Amino acid sequence: MLRTAAPDDGSLWVKPGARVAHLAQDIALLTGQSVAQIVTAGLPQHGEVAESWQLQHRVASVISRLQLDPLASVDALSGGWRRRALLARALVSEPDILLLDEPTNHLDIEAIEWLEQFLLDFGGALLFVSHDRAFINRLATRIVDLDRGSLASTVGNYDDYARIKAQQLAAEAAHAALFDKKLAQEETWIRKGVEARRTRNEGRVRALYQLRAQRVRGASVPAASS
Repeated sequence: MLRTAAPDDGSLWVKPGARVAHLAQDIALLTGQSVAQIVTAGLPQHGEVAESWQLQHRVASVISRLQLDPLASVDALSGGWRRRALLARALVSEPDILLLDEPTNHLDIEAIEWLEQFLLDFGGALLFVSHDRAFINRLATRIVDLDRGSLASTVGNYDDYARIKAQQLAAEAAHAALFDKKLAQEETWIRKGVEARRTRNEGRVRALYQLRAQRVRGASVPAASS
């Protein structure tokens, strides 16, 4: 079984009966098993169904396309080849939800191209983390971005996300420039001569204090929305 972690906050609900497969970044401790045994363990277990020739053919096909030796002992494999075995186990399960963490790590071009097509044909929901921009571009239909503690969702592939993100950052920079200009003007005003300080507007002074507090908190620029 792959290890799972409890959420830091909130709750997690999975629809009863839903099949979830997971490829973790950390390699699970696997000993005394062959590659074929590890991969076969990912098959849905429904009595004798797991022994059907269709499922065994699925196992053999995935093992072959990921260039794994079915008879090899997992103990003898490097970390990269163990990850391939765990990826194969996740893929053969035909889950409703497939979670993949850096699935192209340790894969060559041929294996990546096969994986891309496999996932394009996949009928369930796919959530993956990757630094492979070409892989993201081909597969993603929505990008979820964690930026400065806030999550934002962008419909489209990586190119769409990059374009929208650049627009958002440009808008933030423009807001920041206006804020800095306003703050500088108010700081100049508050530092005027004695006569000016006697007649200054107290409401304006309070507003300046608020501007200073915003700058300290780094909250001068409102979060951009898509």
